[in-house]
Amino acid sequence: FKVSRQEQPKLVCSAPDPTAILACNLKMTDPNSNKTLRWVLSLVTALTLLQHRILSGSHWRGVVASTLWLMQGRSAIISIMSGYACLFPGQGAQAPTMLAGVRHAPAFSERYSLVCMALGDDLQQAMTEQPEAFLHRNEVSSLLTVLVSSLSYDLWRERHGPPQWLAGYSIGQWSALYAAGAIDFATLVAIIQRRAQLMNACTERHPGGMVGVIGLDETAVNNVLLPLRADGYFVAISNYNCLGQYSLAVAADALQPVMQALQQLQPRKVLALPVSGPWHSQLLEDATSPFADYLEQILQHLPQIPVVDNVTGQLLPEALPALRRQLVQQITAPVRWQQGIETLIGLGCRNFVEIGYGNLLTKFGFFIDRSCQHTAFYA
Repeated sequence: FKVSRQEQPKLVCSAPDPTAILACNLKMTDPNSNKTLRWVLSLVTALTLLQHRILSGSHWRGVVASTLWLMQGRSAIISIMSGYACLFPGQGAQAPTMLAGVRHAPAFSERYSLVCMALGDDLQQAMTEQPEAFLHRNEVSSLLTVLVSSLSYDLWRERHGPPQWLAGYSIGQWSALYAAGAIDFATLVAIIQRRAQLMNACTERHPGGMVGVIGLDETAVNNVLLPLRADGYFVAISNYNCLGQYSLAVAADALQPVMQALQQLQPRKVLALPVSGPWHSQLLEDATSPFADYLEQILQHLPQIPVVDNVTGQLLPEALPALRRQLVQQITAPVRWQQGIETLIGLGCRNFVEIGYGNLLTKFGFFIDRSCQHTAFYA
């Protein structure tokens, strides 16, 4: 271990393997911190004791006891300084190969079967035969995302214990609620399926998509959108990702005019996102009332770990009626991702671990606060 008075506490290694984590360097600002010092001294003592017992030929029970005592501290390496948060991705990163990394998970077969039954399709076969069209379907990309995220989280939690906070991007907020103990996986699948059905019904009446823009500030984006709205086009910011990165919900007839207008400002990138509807916008208003009725029946437990609210960027409410209202509102309200991460930083979080397929949230994190540690874990 290296101890430095100059640097803020930081986990320098992102490797999920316990052996690799034990090899990480921990940097400590305050060597007089009792909690930090006690933990480090305990770890060093355990290592010394383990080495002594092995070299001295101690009975195997003593060696095993020392090893178990040492391993109990593995999750503390992640959270010792200020706690950490697990983050869960949303749609958009799906790929035909995304199941490969989680097939070894103990619960894979059972959960894979649940998702296949919900879709009425064999996932792997459909992804092989028609990957682009199949993955583009809202219910498919949603269920695949939460399947991979839930399996990855269970593997992470088994190795490191639960985090102090949770957050999820769009559909990932439901993965976070699973991780928080508010719902089991079967309930998660049922909710995601019903949510997708209601959203799909809206897109049949109001077709559209989403556009990502990188390299413009919020004022510049809004200045582009105002005249388009005046011309009768529907377009709205639907995701506040990080400084200079936004997603827009756009009606189908506005996709090309919006992209052309944005490109005139020469941003770093403008692209159509691989989703099947104008998510997090008022075009989905018709889904909110039936979804509220559904959650009233199926969502009966509060999260046991604090979860960030996409709608407000603060923590989700701690009362069931208010919690359900926020989760319904999330369908039509923009995702305030940057504000949510800043809320966690304000609460003392310095380490963020993206759980699931892809590393988009990790990239956002670097633009939100580079002084924090941002890593990704995929099974």
